Amino acid sequence: MFEKFKIKSLVVIAVLTFGVMFLYSHTPKVESQSEYPKLTLEVSSPQNEYFQHEPILFKFRVTNQTNEPIVWQSLVKIGPWTNLIVRNQSGGEVKIEGKKLLRAGISIFPSKLNPAENYETQSLVNGYIAEEIFPNPGRYEVRIELIYNQYQPVEERKTVVSNPIVINILEPQDINRQAYNFIKEKLTPTKKGRLSSSELTQLEQEFVNRFSGSVYADFMRVELAQLYEIIGEDTKALQELCKISSDEDFYHAKQVQRRIRQIDAKINPPDMRELPPDVPMPVRQDPCLRVQN
Repeated sequence: MFEKFKIKSLVVIAVLTFGVMFLYSHTPKVESQSEYPKLTLEVSSPQNEYFQHEPILFKFRVTNQTNEPIVWQSLVKIGPWTNLIVRNQSGGEVKIEGKKLLRAGISIFPSKLNPAENYETQSLVNGYIAEEIFPNPGRYEVRIELIYNQYQPVEERKTVVSNPIVINILEPQDINRQAYNFIKEKLTPTKKGRLSSSELTQLEQEFVNRFSGSVYADFMRVELAQLYEIIGEDTKALQELCKISSDEDFYHAKQVQRRIRQIDAKINPPDMRELPPDVPMPVRQDPCLRVQN
């Protein structure tokens, strides 16, 4: 088996609270190739510009372009199943192991991909991890390396490397800058870990009240609603989710709608008594209209 990657120089400095932040040196391009080029991995993102700390969405398509079925075993998400090959605008390139960004103890069963068949999914990288991958404003070129039989011995693992995509990281301005500063000053993982659920809820409520027009606000509302549920404030959780329920393009839109129905059923349990044959089923009021009244 050949040596996969040769990197002449690399400066690695641990500075981020969520893990390791990489500073890029001027190194030759890493030529990552699949030892078993059976699967094809295509990667895209719905936009190529993101502010610092803004969650980044990656979309994946795995395709079997061979004439035979391929049995594979992986989770196509940013995490232990993938590595990122990131090249900055100065030419420095580094390979970031997904297992250092996100740990997960998930059992994945083998599945089969037939000839010409494809599998599509997407993965949202939260703001903290996004800043580990892209530590500074600038232009980055990213390729994803998928390990698609991770549970085999290291020497037998199969990988495939995606096409490159360009991600431009912008420095936040105006309200986004104010929101970003608030996050960095008060809501880093280390600082959040020292707070009680009630204290953290108060801080996140302050954030969405002050910076509702920022690119970070809707994601924060989802987290805030979860906190309200933890401390038993279901009505407040419902109110926060209802504020973002009309945005069908929001990444968490389906999750938001599902949680709204679940929380509403907990607050206002449906009447399960059997109705007479001539009585129509009552129409349940929209949960968001109910909490606004």
